[in-house]
Amino acid sequence: MPLKVGSGVDFVPDRDIPNLSNKVIFVTGGTGGLGKAAILTLIKKKPSKIYVTARNPSKFQDLVNEIQVENPSIQAVSILHLLNCDLADLKTVQSAAHQVLTSTTPKLDIFIGSAGVFLASPALTKDGYEVQFGTNHMSHALFIKLLLPLLQKSPDPRIVLFTSGAFAMHPAGGILFDSLHTTQEKEFRIAAPWRLYAQSKLANVLFCAELARRYADVAAVSVHPGEVYTDGFANVGQWSRRILVAMSMNKFMTPEEGSRNALWAVTAPLYKGEVGNGEGVKESEKGLVVNGSYYEPVGVPGKHMRSSTDGDLARRLWEWTEKELEKFN
Repeated sequence: MPLKVGSGVDFVPDRDIPNLSNKVIFVTGGTGGLGKAAILTLIKKKPSKIYVTARNPSKFQDLVNEIQVENPSIQAVSILHLLNCDLADLKTVQSAAHQVLTSTTPKLDIFIGSAGVFLASPALTKDGYEVQFGTNHMSHALFIKLLLPLLQKSPDPRIVLFTSGAFAMHPAGGILFDSLHTTQEKEFRIAAPWRLYAQSKLANVLFCAELARRYADVAAVSVHPGEVYTDGFANVGQWSRRILVAMSMNKFMTPEEGSRNALWAVTAPLYKGEVGNGEGVKESEKGLVVNGSYYEPVGVPGKHMRSSTDGDLARRLWEWTEKELEKFN
């Protein structure tokens, strides 16, 4: 059924997503939440392969079994390919990308960055980054860095990163580069998990915009799924949970509904003009995916706030990230 959120594109995945035969898709965090919901829809369109990153192989097997039960005619075991990966450990990200690049017939058309952490307790990733920034931004940036040459060989390459409207809560200045190698909780008197989550989600928006500016041959956009209830909610504190309920007025969307904005972005026709600049959409662009843009559900040009259209900050983020990832090739 149509997703009744805002005044967006009339998009029904089963009706509007074209046949995906010969397409190779990569989904991070595909065994739960938004990533799993996207896979459950995409696999019905018969792609040739879907790579799925996961920390828990048993959850991957649960995904295969669920698809096989619901769609007996789909050979899920031959389409889905598990990549063991922990996004908080960049060596495992590098290893997962290497498996794709060295497969028998390396190919990639669509990359969906779904996995992430939400309102995590103060911590560092294995590589020493603030845990939300390291998991939500650095891991996907490394995947894109390593897989971009393969994507550029596709006739219609797409990159989509899930972000959140919560990016508007980012710290003053946007991204606190000087302390990203700390847990950063000392930077804030209150609401540190929220501010740090917002920082990581701002990075997703800026990174896609800068990627589009540098590589116009690959369509890269960031998407807000809407207010979605996922497994990550189980790990947030009581105070944060109360805020979330108040913000959503108890009207959370399902993961299936929340995945539709990303599904639209990776399958709808592309606008052939200049990349998005974050300043709205022209009449001629409506219903089309504009490279570099940020979208709210479904296909609605997102509302930018504060630093989300700061081109200088986007360039600094890109250059800082590239420098940090130099050792991963």
